[in-house]
Amino acid sequence: MSKSIIIPVYNEEGNIGNLIEKINPFLEKDDELIVVDDGSTDNTEKEIKSKNCELISLKQNKGKGFAMRAGIDKAKGDIIVFMGGDGQDDPYEIDILTNELKNGYDYVIGSRFLNDNLLDNRYTNKAILPVNEFGNKSITFIINVLFKKNITDSQ
Repeated sequence: MSKSIIIPVYNEEGNIGNLIEKINPFLEKDDELIVVDDGSTDNTEKEIKSKNCELISLKQNKGKGFAMRAGIDKAKGDIIVFMGGDGQDDPYEIDILTNELKNGYDYVIGSRFLNDNLLDNRYTNKAILPVNEFGNKSITFIINVLFKKNITDSQ
């Protein structure tokens, strides 16, 4: 099963290039890496153009959801994986997540809020603004109540 890794970014100069370099070793022959620049005002696009990936360049910032849909429209893979452009998501976990899909799950989501002995220093209080964390936890709570699940990070 081929994978389409989609990374929506906005003003991630200094982060996105390193992330692309970390992802490429995990890509197989038929996989694709799509980076959607959501109207960045810094040198994000220039940084992306020098890397081995496909770039979708939106001229105006339209938000993360719009950028994600633009990536989906371009994707050809059997499996779609979203990653944040700030480096919080570890490319090592791509195979861990996609293997669960191959085992029969319909949907797999990672979490920035679970402790992992190998990755315990990845999430810091500076990595997410308090207002975003509040929104994430609120939406996650609602999803858990509605669907009787125990998700820790819906975003």
